[in-house]
Amino acid sequence: MATEEDPDLKVLHTNVVYYKLDTASKDYKQDNNAFWNTAIAEHHMKTLKIFPTLAKGLYYVSKMDNYDAYYDERWNYLYFWAGLKMIENSESFQSFSFSDLMSLLKLVRSYIEKDSGSYTDDMLKMNKDNFKDLKEVYDYLENYESINLKIDFSGNSPCTARYKEYVTKAHELYKREKAKCHGNNKDEYCRILNSFLLKLLIYEYYLM
Repeated sequence: MATEEDPDLKVLHTNVVYYKLDTASKDYKQDNNAFWNTAIAEHHMKTLKIFPTLAKGLYYVSKMDNYDAYYDERWNYLYFWAGLKMIENSESFQSFSFSDLMSLLKLVRSYIEKDSGSYTDDMLKMNKDNFKDLKEVYDYLENYESINLKIDFSGNSPCTARYKEYVTKAHELYKREKAKCHGNNKDEYCRILNSFLLKLLIYEYYLM
């Protein structure tokens, strides 16, 4: 059963956003701004089969209303969504590298947010080998609040088997990566992971 078919998995915050990115349909080529109809439409990665999907996702995020529930995290969602698209498309790495995608993401965010900066250097240096683990931990942390609301301490909350499996695996990965990166700010992966973990600590602090 696919994620979108599981009633519990499909309503997780991350899956809601990734679905919106998957189904974004507005044509960036029709935008009057030369950035979209020229710089992006004629980008050197345009020969990639998934490029139209990536570009529509970029366009969707760039046009997101600031009252959208996912607005504050929109660039992180885009980063992880696009990265996974690249990894899952075997054709991608025959012509382009992961750093090509990072450059594309930087280009768009730097253009849209001229005054507030772009992705951190650590995120732009991330390689595909560590990317999936980082994404899984990020997704778990973003879903943490809704998971806590759904699953009580007894473990008897009504939820699908797929949902329980997801939570179990995600929590185990979270614990493993948290331990691995504890006190380690020497490499890009752990610096990014620890910055995400800090947000969880702040969230838990305000619950106390």
